[in-house]
Amino acid sequence: MGSSGINAEYMGSSGINAEYMGSSGINAEYMGSSGINAEYMGAALGTGLAPVRGIVRDRIHAWKGGEKTGPMSMFFGARQKKNEYLYGDEWDDWEANYTPGFEGNFAWSRDQEHKIYIQDKIMEKPQQMYDYLVRDGGYFYACGSSAVNDLKQYVAKCLVQVAPDEFTEESALEYLMDLQVKGKYNVESW
Repeated sequence: MGSSGINAEYMGSSGINAEYMGSSGINAEYMGSSGINAEYMGAALGTGLAPVRGIVRDRIHAWKGGEKTGPMSMFFGARQKKNEYLYGDEWDDWEANYTPGFEGNFAWSRDQEHKIYIQDKIMEKPQQMYDYLVRDGGYFYACGSSAVNDLKQYVAKCLVQVAPDEFTEESALEYLMDLQVKGKYNVESW
């Protein structure tokens, strides 16, 4: 599975071998050499940043090791930049130096009078949502409090905005559910 090292095999209690990554059972094909070049979007709320950062770091490591990797976009929401811009030096470095492309989209809800949330940042990127998830068959992974479950509504709205002849809100949600079944749209929440 490439140099990423995140994929691991395990023997479940049923005695069936399965590939496993993290507690959510995320389809980790894109972390291996067969698909690490796929587009990746991560969305994190608060402490949900840790697994999203792990995936980003793993792809950066593979890229530095000579593997072909795809572009990445990360959405992160927290209250205040001054207290919660965790790993800011890393994000800045990756935006400047990761040549396949890394984009950080940060929502600081309490830094201004008008609150800005992660869904607002997602809605600013409808073309990217469409390109990554529909045109190019990339992956979306959201992690954090139960509020990340609501992001699917906003991603669906982005698809409709870009391709109204292709999607209604209902069919966009069905499309995202199909991606979820295929392991390409993943949510890990608590």
